[in-house]
Amino acid sequence: MLSFLVYSFQAAFHPQQLEQSAQVQLRPFGRAEYEQLKIGMSLTDVRSILYQGTEVNSSATIATFVWENPDSSKITIIFEHDKLKDKSQSGLK
Repeated sequence: MLSFLVYSFQAAFHPQQLEQSAQVQLRPFGRAEYEQLKIGMSLTDVRSILYQGTEVNSSATIATFVWENPDSSKITIIFEHDKLKDKSQSGLK
């Protein structure tokens, strides 16, 4: 319910930003983008190659993000202090 309220608020007050974000997130990625991801990159740098991603776990110093394509292929990245520490992929072409 809370996510719906946040979405509704964003749609009402920032419709262009929300629409642009949704379009960017629909852009599929593949092995070529995965290979561009290097240890030590910042989250901002990674997002410039992929898109926003989904944070699935976090602590004070470590965060795990997942990027998933419509075909269920995905990239999982672990950041430590906002720097790429480890990456893995599943099903990328």
